[in-house]
Amino acid sequence: MQSEGLVFDALIRWRQLPTITELAERYETLPMVLDHAGKPPFGDRSVWRDWETQISRLARQPNVACKLSGLLTEVPASCEKLWVDRCVDTVLDHFGPERILWGSDWPVATLAVEYADWLHYCQEYIRQRCPTYEDAVFGGNAQRIYGVACMGF
Repeated sequence: MQSEGLVFDALIRWRQLPTITELAERYETLPMVLDHAGKPPFGDRSVWRDWETQISRLARQPNVACKLSGLLTEVPASCEKLWVDRCVDTVLDHFGPERILWGSDWPVATLAVEYADWLHYCQEYIRQRCPTYEDAVFGGNAQRIYGVACMGF
């Protein structure tokens, strides 16, 4: 993948984060994107701290970015919205907005939320937390990391 100039998208569950971290350490020039923030254990207080610790460890690898996508399909119905906010905060705190990419996860995400609602939630969150990075999170970072032109919104 490195020699071909490709990006490794890691579509994993949170318990596999140590393996991806090891891979990122071993192939430090291979661009990697963690999809769906590693599918955090929403609503499970007993292991949430483990997810945060693993996200922190992975984010230390400068070749790794994180995609805000597919989160709401992972949230149990009984779970409060606060968990999604905590997830986004954790990812932003550790990766920084320059290594965050927004993803719609369409059409799968529509099992849990309307496309427009997910987009609006993320846009408002990024505007509040890091307004100068809105263009980067919603296109520029993906363009840079994947090496492609983006259509924008």
